[in-house]
Amino acid sequence: MLLHRARARSFLATSVLLLLGSTPGIATSGLPDPLAWRLASRSAAIYERQHELVLEPEARRHWGPFVHEWNPPLLFGDELDKARRALQLPIFDTRDLGRHLAFDLSAYDDERVRRGEIGLQNSLLPLAFELRFEAPDAAGQQRAKGRLRTLPTSRAEEENDPRYLTSSQGSLEGELALSRRLDRERGLVVAFDFSMELRWTPRFRGKVRGTFDLRWREIWSLREVLSADLPIDRSRLEELVRESMTRATGTMAKSLGPPTDPSMWPTPARATSAANFPDGAKASITILALLHAGRDRSDPLLAQAFERMLAEEPLDPWAHATRILAIAATAAPREERAGGRFARTPSPRRVSAELRPFLEASTRSLLSPLARADAAQPLLWLGADGRSCSERAHLATRALAEAAWCGIELPASTWPRLAAHWLAARNDSGFTCETHHVEATGLGTATALDALQLCRRFLLDDPASRQDARLLRAIDEGLRSGWQWMEEHYTTRGQPGHLFTAQTPRFHYHWALLSAAKGRANEELGGRPIAWETMLHYAGLQSKDGSWGNHDHNAFALLCLDAPPRAPETPSSGR
Repeated sequence: MLLHRARARSFLATSVLLLLGSTPGIATSGLPDPLAWRLASRSAAIYERQHELVLEPEARRHWGPFVHEWNPPLLFGDELDKARRALQLPIFDTRDLGRHLAFDLSAYDDERVRRGEIGLQNSLLPLAFELRFEAPDAAGQQRAKGRLRTLPTSRAEEENDPRYLTSSQGSLEGELALSRRLDRERGLVVAFDFSMELRWTPRFRGKVRGTFDLRWREIWSLREVLSADLPIDRSRLEELVRESMTRATGTMAKSLGPPTDPSMWPTPARATSAANFPDGAKASITILALLHAGRDRSDPLLAQAFERMLAEEPLDPWAHATRILAIAATAAPREERAGGRFARTPSPRRVSAELRPFLEASTRSLLSPLARADAAQPLLWLGADGRSCSERAHLATRALAEAAWCGIELPASTWPRLAAHWLAARNDSGFTCETHHVEATGLGTATALDALQLCRRFLLDDPASRQDARLLRAIDEGLRSGWQWMEEHYTTRGQPGHLFTAQTPRFHYHWALLSAAKGRANEELGGRPIAWETMLHYAGLQSKDGSWGNHDHNAFALLCLDAPPRAPETPSSGR
């Protein structure tokens, strides 16, 4: 049952330093570990969750470290540290605090104090917590109470550190409570109840803007444990994915129906806003996702929406790119577009004479930055917000590839220019997200991997381009370092390496990474079954009405769902 009363956005990305009090019973080096998770690698513990957020409506006007349900109630065995006693990845924000504390078995054997700092990573407060655990009872139940507080910062730190935003300054204080039950024989936390009673005092330009109460509670209970390597569990995943796709396609097809819905269909005023995912592309990306999920264009709602998509003038590079992808999907065999991930060696598409003019027009639009920009400059597919980003560039690259497979002739310079654009976003290891960023991100790296693999494929198909050994070597080195970075930073629970935790980039990050993995015929990364994990992630994240929150979230999530992936063709290190 969902008890979520009020939703508030949280932009708190965190890292954690764990400190245990010097109390008896701590395992030391060389001694056997007294307690550990028995959740194997390539497995997942799946929970049922109830949660409640009570937040004063006025508080939502002020950015703050508020909790919301971006992540599903599950634990992957590969998220555990080497001792298999706690999670190895950082706490991304306050929504993950309860999960981290409940699943940390290092504080289970005795009464002890668990302390940690949630460090400042993006525009929000550095926090500290302290939790005092009681000794567990005979049934394995353990309780703990503690506090969360804001660490002091100086005005100079706030003014000179770009990670601070004036709207996020202030203080967050309050009480924490945890109750959990461990099944020692199975080595699993089978239930926990975590709550926070907090007081948020935002400060803007040095002035306090009020004090607001926040109450959060979540209750988890273990439902099942699945393995990526057991046939019976792969069948169970297939069942979960089918159910999720059925719920999603029904909801999404209906959302295309109302022609006056301003959240789906563009208007000139809304299409020129700096939205995270422009209105002009919401309908076409939804159509694409439904086609990939198996809906036929002849479906009445889909047919009507498709005709309207063709009648509307695309107002943004997003809309041109997603229109190309939707048109190409009508000509692709079902097995090549399953789950929205793309075939390693696509067959030629036969686009109808009716659709070809629309395909040609949108292709010309996406090619225009290549004609305008100097060869040494990055390609800019500018949106209404005046920004260029890896999401637009990735959709443009993917759309131009689909146009080529549909028989549209592209200039000979297309793939060398695109490859140079993506290589320019490379830093020491991964790839950056936008032209003005310097830090590698999950979105930047995943989109670059998928795009560079496409560039490499088309360059090798062209006898003239095959002679450019320097460019091909640069692409190969970029792919090698990009996969290495992704192996080191990969997680399903957030966009790795990125300080800003906006939601849509996380969805696009997953889709781009799965497309890149399928493009190299290996859907594993460092031994982790990333397609299997991502499908469990989105099946668990979906609400009961079939939605993941809004139109673009729904589309990208559905594009990530498919039947369980095949095993990799050869053993791989993930690079």
